[in-house]
Amino acid sequence: MAAARDKHIYIRMIKKRYLATAVVALAVAVAAALYARQDEPEHFDEVVLLCLDDQAMSTVRRTGSVDGILPACQPELAEVLGEDFGAVDEPTLRAVLATVAAANFAEYGSSSAVACEAIEKSQHLNCGNLVFLMGYLYGGLKEKGIRPIGVDGGAVGNHAQIMYKSGNNRLLLDPTTGVVAAITFNKLMSGQPVPEEQVRVFRVKAKTIDSFRDRVYRAVVGGGYLPSDLMYMHESLWELKTKGSSSVYFTPGGITVRKKLAQAAG
Repeated sequence: MAAARDKHIYIRMIKKRYLATAVVALAVAVAAALYARQDEPEHFDEVVLLCLDDQAMSTVRRTGSVDGILPACQPELAEVLGEDFGAVDEPTLRAVLATVAAANFAEYGSSSAVACEAIEKSQHLNCGNLVFLMGYLYGGLKEKGIRPIGVDGGAVGNHAQIMYKSGNNRLLLDPTTGVVAAITFNKLMSGQPVPEEQVRVFRVKAKTIDSFRDRVYRAVVGGGYLPSDLMYMHESLWELKTKGSSSVYFTPGGITVRKKLAQAAG
C-alpha cells in the first residue's frame, strides 16, 4: 500500500517537473520569437519625389537626360536625403535622380536592350537594362564614379546594382527597386547592416516587384550581402557593356551563375 502511494507521489512529481520544464521552454520560445520580431526591420516607407511628375518624366524621355529637371529636383532631393546622408554634392544628387528616373521608366520584365535608344523604346526593363539606363540619364557610361556590381546566390539572388562615389559620398544605387543607401562597397559585401535612417526607398513604376523590393531593402538594412554573393564589379558601365560576361567572372557569384546556365542548358 505504502509502495503504491510512493509510486503515485513520484509520478505526480515527475508530471509537475515535466510541466514546469514545458512552461519554461514555451516562455523561452515566445521570448525568442518576440526578440526576432523586434530585431527584424520594418517594412520600408516609400519616398515620392514630387518634382518627378509626368511632365518631368516626359522631359527625361525626350532628352535622354536628367539635366533638364535637376534644378527643380535638387532642393527636394537634398531635403529627402537630409543629414542622414551627410554633405551630398551636386553630382551625387544627379546620380540619385538618374536612379529614380530610371526606376520610373518602364514596367519590369524581360529585355536584352543595352543601347540607349533600344532601352528607351522598351516597354519592359530589368536590372540588367536599368543600370545602363541610369548611366545614360546621368550623362554617359564612362563615368568612373559609377561602378556596376552584380550578385548571385545570396539574399537578393541574381541582381545588378551600382556602387557610386563622388567626393566623400559613397552610395548603393538600385535603379530597379528604387533603393538608395549610404554605404561603401566593402561594408556592403562584408554583411554590415545599413542603419534604416541611411536608406531611402523611392517609388518605382513597376508594381509587380513589391516583394522583391522588400527583399532588397531587408538585405541592405539587415546585412544580408556576403562576399560569396559577388559576381562582378566593373570600373564603369562602359566596361560592363564592352567586356562583361559570366564566362570571365572568376568569382563566387560567377561560379553560381555558370552552374545555373549549365543546368538550364541541360
